[in-house]
Amino acid sequence: MKPVILYSNGCPKCRVIKSKLESKKIKFIEKSDIQKLLSCGYKSYPVLEVNDKMMDFVRANAWVNERSEASGN
Repeated sequence: MKPVILYSNGCPKCRVIKSKLESKKIKFIEKSDIQKLLSCGYKSYPVLEVNDKMMDFVRANAWVNERSEASGN
């Protein structure tokens, strides 16, 4: 599995996703590469990238909520 990447600028929604990832013990890398997001059609943070799949806040939130704390996956 490729590393989970959180594209973030520290906004309130970014902090929500980051907090949830940490509470579920999901390892992730935090980046602020706006050019990558723009090239993928995103115009705002946060975006979560999992196995080359990009997710906006709503989808990222759902993805994290579906993960079990024990597995971290």
